[in-house]
Amino acid sequence: MDALSTLRLARSRLAYERGLSTPELAIDDVTEWFLEAVSDPEASARLFSRPFLDKYEALDGDVRAWSQWARDEFDRLEGEIRETIARELARPPVDAANAKPRWRGNATVHTPSHALRPKTLARWNAQLNVIQLLWTGKKDPFTLQILLEDSTALPGLPGQLVSLAKIALACLNIGSLGYFWFERAGFQQEMFNEVWDLELKRPLKLRGPESFWGDGRAVALTETHIDHAVRCLTAFAPLPEPVAESIFKPYFDGLAFIAKSDAYYNLDLLARQAFVSSLAGALHHWGDWDGQEETFEAAFHAAFKSFIPDPQHRKQMFPALTSTGDPGETTLVNLRSAKQLVDLYLIDVAARTWRMSLNAAVGSQG
Repeated sequence: MDALSTLRLARSRLAYERGLSTPELAIDDVTEWFLEAVSDPEASARLFSRPFLDKYEALDGDVRAWSQWARDEFDRLEGEIRETIARELARPPVDAANAKPRWRGNATVHTPSHALRPKTLARWNAQLNVIQLLWTGKKDPFTLQILLEDSTALPGLPGQLVSLAKIALACLNIGSLGYFWFERAGFQQEMFNEVWDLELKRPLKLRGPESFWGDGRAVALTETHIDHAVRCLTAFAPLPEPVAESIFKPYFDGLAFIAKSDAYYNLDLLARQAFVSSLAGALHHWGDWDGQEETFEAAFHAAFKSFIPDPQHRKQMFPALTSTGDPGETTLVNLRSAKQLVDLYLIDVAARTWRMSLNAAVGSQG
């Protein structure tokens, strides 16, 4: 079927080009419209879709008649879209109590750090109806699906979808201490597709540059990771925007810098600084740091003592948070340490928030 569609496309384009070469065919507004449509990827995809090509055949290959019909059809479809948008903009707000599912958005997410299993994703889906993690039959990627009700008006739909996708992705990164992003990360790419040993006349298998995820081996995403992520989402989604901005904007900046850092350009230092800023914002918001630079190290030891009890281990980790990082480590080791320290702290905060909510629920029942 794909071959037939391609053949149809070739025939119709050839017929049109032949038509242009005839003296009796003037370059009028229909011809100009057709050429503009062909040069636009989105319009071209519609123009040479099956319904349009079927119409071309129904008109016995009359290029002129088909072009005129296609332009009219484009105008009709665009008019319907405008009317739909106008109706949505004029629609009165829907009471949340009477809302019903209306919008669905899908985004692809990749993870080089974790191997996915449908059973593990199902644990998330059983707890969160609005945001679903859909198995694609592969260990990487999966589909992040967001369902919204008609109480979300059309003008606010893009922002709501993006906001929910970003907080869900951040919580997956935190809960797993791994890496999840909307596209394949740049560090998975290589600059040279092959290197040859001219003396031995064979290609070399060179170890590529160190990736963000250590040796590059993915570990299984577990139900514990999912539980951490869901608790983070429950704890952090209700945060006021200024508070969330101080913590999660730099966290997302760090994730984005990791995604863009590759064999051509290194952004590891910027990524590490972003995660340090995220941790500083979190420590300050939850009262574990007074915001003074000279007290940061003491605040770090006090805040991390409950889950990194050995002071020597904390001392080994702390240099990753300094202005230059640990000079004895690579920039990537410092980056991984900085991100995982943010993750550990936020997991602990989410667990504390979760316990407080459970205690409050039990107390209200008593």
